[in-house]
Amino acid sequence: MGRGLARTALFLVPCAAFAQSFVIPVPTPKNIILPNYDNALVGLVEAVEGGAYLARTHDASASFYNPAGLAAAETSLTASASGFVWSQLKSQALGQSTSHSRIETSPGFLAVVVGSPFLKTDVVRVGFCVTNAVSWSPAGIDEVLEAPVGSGRRLTYSSKVGFSTVVPTLSVGYKLAPTVRLGTGIGLAHTAYSDTETFSGELPISGSAARFVSVLRASGDIYHVALSAGVQWDAAEQFTVGAVVRAPGLRVASGSLVTYESMTQVGGLTTTASFRDDSGAFQYKLPLEVSAGLAYRVGPFEAEIDIRYHASAGQYTFYRSARPMQVTTQNPDGSISQSTQPFDEVVYSTRSVANVAMGASYHLGKALTFHAGFFNSSSPIGNAALTPFQQADLYGGTIGAALLGEHWSGSLGLALELGTSTSVGSSDPAHLATTLDYRSVTLLYAIAYKF
Repeated sequence: MGRGLARTALFLVPCAAFAQSFVIPVPTPKNIILPNYDNALVGLVEAVEGGAYLARTHDASASFYNPAGLAAAETSLTASASGFVWSQLKSQALGQSTSHSRIETSPGFLAVVVGSPFLKTDVVRVGFCVTNAVSWSPAGIDEVLEAPVGSGRRLTYSSKVGFSTVVPTLSVGYKLAPTVRLGTGIGLAHTAYSDTETFSGELPISGSAARFVSVLRASGDIYHVALSAGVQWDAAEQFTVGAVVRAPGLRVASGSLVTYESMTQVGGLTTTASFRDDSGAFQYKLPLEVSAGLAYRVGPFEAEIDIRYHASAGQYTFYRSARPMQVTTQNPDGSISQSTQPFDEVVYSTRSVANVAMGASYHLGKALTFHAGFFNSSSPIGNAALTPFQQADLYGGTIGAALLGEHWSGSLGLALELGTSTSVGSSDPAHLATTLDYRSVTLLYAIAYKF
């Protein structure tokens, strides 16, 4: 979720310094991924309450929120096809603001719980779900900046990225006592990363045109075993507490493909660089998560507050390659020299975060309920200058209604999310710095069938 635009102070850089920087391969600007947790909204009524449902979840979506809730569920199926999200992202640099917006589909989900009459017991339930714990697939960026127009100073930047974690999970809920429910789950988390960026431009130096272009195409996949355990306790008639622990992901397998090419030309000096590696070390860590929630009920009114703590995974190498970059230089006298240089490793710096979600509902009779919620999603990035992703804290709110039937149920709602990133200079020759303002409105809907 989120969009970005790179704008630059390229045309403020002295020409001499600019020319010197181009005797080496040209880097690309920081990409536009926000890897935040806890802003995936899943479930029939859970989604329209901002996901604040750790203590109260008791349907098929419990496999995602708290597997202990399966013990109170009836055999049912909950699903959502791709919903729709309108998003807008503004980029500010050089005193200018540029806006991009689009309508796209949001990921769907599927969750099922099996109990009676398929299981001949009232204390055990089995659940399965396929959900997106993280989903970030912004619109592509394609921008040109001339300052001033007709000066021959020009920058073009295009970017298309994707980042997601999909977790198919098998869970079991067990009713230990009339007021105590336990649950556990095991899943295979698949994290996929893709980044395609093109950065090019031209600048007159001492009457000669200096030109550059760099293209980066990177993708990575990693699989983790994801283990979880949860509990729900009806502490009193009006109060229920819930807690979930998700262990750090156990890495199973990973793969990557990175291709990089660049060319710089200043006067009669031309330098090209190329790199390709389909066996580099790609790594993304799923950290320890500890969550707890408290729910309150009185008459037709329900409310819950959840706190989700994600531990730091430390600072680690996101991508590393043992293969060198090939550099070829054609000198003004026509001679050609070749050399190699290491491909810079990419570092990911993380920090611990504690996110909060609050939700409430009001039952207007047995069939109709109204819901609202609030949630935040703090950035897990530690040192924004080291990490290739953008650092932005996100805040959101939801509102919606559900119609509950004996067999069929459905819900419809809206979610608003917004945030602003920090401004960090990149490693490109222009020391590019960008501030991103993100806004999105998502249509939430789901259906459920109870057997």
